[in-house]
Parts: sequence; structure tokens; C-alpha cells
Amino acid sequence: MGKFDINKIKGAGDGLLNEISKLQRSNEMEMIYVLSDQIDKAEENEGISIDNIEELADSIADVGLVNAIVLRQKEDGRYRIVAGERRYTAILSLIEDGRWKKDRPIKASLFDPGRIDLPLTDEEKEDYVRATENAEQRNKTDGDKLIQMRKLMKIYEKLRENGAISNVKTRVLLAADMKMAPSHAAQFMKVDAKGSDELIDAVLDNKVSVSAASTIAGLPKENQKEIIERALEEKTDDKKITPKELENAQQKIKKESAPRAEEAEKMDEGTRITSKVFKKDIAAITGALKANDRGILLDDKQYMNYLKTIRSLEEIFEM
Repeated sequence: MGKFDINKIKGAGDGLLNEISKLQRSNEMEMIYVLSDQIDKAEENEGISIDNIEELADSIADVGLVNAIVLRQKEDGRYRIVAGERRYTAILSLIEDGRWKKDRPIKASLFDPGRIDLPLTDEEKEDYVRATENAEQRNKTDGDKLIQMRKLMKIYEKLRENGAISNVKTRVLLAADMKMAPSHAAQFMKVDAKGSDELIDAVLDNKVSVSAASTIAGLPKENQKEIIERALEEKTDDKKITPKELENAQQKIKKESAPRAEEAEKMDEGTRITSKVFKKDIAAITGALKANDRGILLDDKQYMNYLKTIRSLEEIFEM
């Protein structure tokens, strides 16, 4: 297979999903009718919120299922959802409240991975379509988008290994597939790559937006943890933490860890430095080192300055 065309991976509306839509419109995908209890939800979508389904259910009840869901048949004869999880969830809600009979079949298109011209395995093609399909969903949280981004990144890695997208920036691919500005895609990448576990959990739990989280994601992870925990402690409503609230939490922590009368004992002849004070004074340096498993690479000049500083401290402490 030759070099891959970037236009084929522009995401929902421009890429894979558009190709699926073309296949559906041209009747190249086999149309099938399947009962609801023969369909399994995709395990890959676990963790993604499916909220505000009532409006979609009402629409399906009024005009029927306009856009068929896309299914792939499994080895046991059952079907797994490739695209259309929200539509299927809406139909289940209609069955529950009696507006869709359980024995009424659901219109679906049978997914054939062989019709998708990508240098990926059949399962990877399915995952890619499923991930880009999520871009069509409304009311997604930033946590949903972060999960979607991680799935797409794995697909991009495989495409890069195959030499398909070697000259395309990841944020450009994400922006196209997730239908967002490249700068916003870069924020998701920054939080995922540099965010502490606590910060990322706050995004996944919809407690802080990615835009806000990205403002502190460049700090040492130990500092991020302290800031997000302080902001959560001081939050008085159910709204997401704002950048201003993160900044306020950071400033309060800085004030508390500044040279302290209660920790640095003021004396007539000077200031007493304890191990506790020294530890806090170098917390940012220690945090930066911990955040990078391989340490920080210094050039010759920086290393000499580092050694001089260490020796100066040893002289101060008369070591």
C-alpha cells in the first residue's frame, strides 16, 4: 500500500465517517434489521458519558430511526455497535417506556472493515470509526473528549508506524477528528502528557475543564496535585473549577510556603534554616526532577554552575 492520503483521516464529516455515509447512501453497505437484544454495546465506550438522551429518544419516537446504526457481526452471531451508541441507547429507553416494541427490529448497516482503505487491522479500523463517531455526539464532557483523544492517539501511532502520516502533526489530526481548533487539541495533549494523576482525574470527573487544567499542567506534578486539591477543597458550588480559582489556590499555597516566621526562626544574628524550610525552598526543583524519570539534561556550562551552587551551599552549612 502506498502513502496514505491525509484527506482520508480528517475525521467525522471529512474522513472515515463520511466514507461510511457514502457507502450507506450508495447501498454498498448491507442493510439489516436486528432486534435490540441481539446487539451489544461496545466495551471500548465504557467511561464515556451518555447524558441528555431524552431529546434524541423523542425524535426517534416521532420520525423513526433516520440514520441507521452501524453494526459488526461477532463470531457468536450477535452484533457489536460500531457507530450509533447514543441512538441505540435512546431506543432502549423507548422500549423501557413502551414507545418502541421490543420485537420491533432496528435498522442497521453491516460494517465491513474491508471497505475502509486504511493501513490498519480490522479491529483498529473499527476502533477508529468508533472514536471519530463520538465527535458527532453533543453534550460531551472534556473527560469524554480526553478518553476519545487517547484512543485516537493509539490509532495515529499505528498509522505513523506504517508510514501513513509521518509528516502530519498530531494536533492537526486530533483537531480534524475531534472537530475542534488545533490550539484546543494541544491543550488536551498537554494535560494528558504532563498532567498529574489528580489533575487528569479531575478532568475525567468533569470537575475542571481542559482549558483550565492546561494552565497548571506545565508545573511539577507535585505542585499540580497540591493546587487541584486545594481548589477542590475550597469549591462551594457544583460548577467546574475555573482558571481563576486555580490561580487563587496557587497563590495561597505560595504565600503559605514563602519564607515563614513560624518555620524560619528569626534571631538577632540571622535566620535559622531547618531541614523543613530547606525542603520547601527546593520543592519546585525536586518536583521537576520527579516529573522526569530520566532527569534533566544539563550542558557543560549548566553543570558547572550546578556544581558551584552545591559547593556554595556546602560552604554555607560548613560541610
